[in-house]
Amino acid sequence: MIDKVNLSREDLKTLPLELFTCYRTEFINIASNNLTTLPDEVENWSSLETFWAGDNHLKELPGGVQGWGNIQNVSLYGNQLTFLPSQVRFWNDVKSVDIADNQLKSLSPEVKKWKNLKKISFTNNKLKDLPPEAKNWNKLKTLDLSSNPFDRLPTPIGFYSHLNELWVSESQSKQWKLKFTHKKLESGESKEPVVRIFNLPMVLQTLREKHKPSLSEVGRLNEIIEEQQEKIETMEEKLNLILQKLEEK
Repeated sequence: MIDKVNLSREDLKTLPLELFTCYRTEFINIASNNLTTLPDEVENWSSLETFWAGDNHLKELPGGVQGWGNIQNVSLYGNQLTFLPSQVRFWNDVKSVDIADNQLKSLSPEVKKWKNLKKISFTNNKLKDLPPEAKNWNKLKTLDLSSNPFDRLPTPIGFYSHLNELWVSESQSKQWKLKFTHKKLESGESKEPVVRIFNLPMVLQTLREKHKPSLSEVGRLNEIIEEQQEKIETMEEKLNLILQKLEEK
């Protein structure tokens, strides 16, 4: 039985067929190659716990990732992914996901299944928000949102009671007017400095002292506002229909 497979930096364009017979392999490293696709046969890696495929040219993940029921650590940084397939819902035990430096514009609602997630990096993607379902990541401790076009502090953050490390771009920290103890670092891909907020309890305490809601309250308040907005829009549509009927009479 082969427990670990390391094929990094081998200039691979395709994976050897023998790799898909490693049914009990727990660790696979295929980072820093020239891979553009992965076959559905990756489903055979049912014992896989750690998968490293960063620094390739992957544009999508195959549906076969549904077979990774034991996966705990996934590294996909530096690819060309624009979305995650719905099959990631089977990653029930995943704890760490690095999907930095891709082209993600949104996340599948299926990420709600990642209830054991503790660390995730989205740095340098194209995300404007996190899906409401991401609030299920209630064990999350580290979150990197830097170098994404977020317009506001994502609502799900308000539900992360264990979050103690948040990474954002400096402009975002100023836009959201959060005051905290932080470190400023020059990011690799982005020219904009990245701020590491490493004392989130202090953030919450600062907000309370200023008689402002906590991040949790902000998250829930945003949800309520969105729900009310939907109701208002529905009422407006009904009212317009009534007015049209009155005009016809």
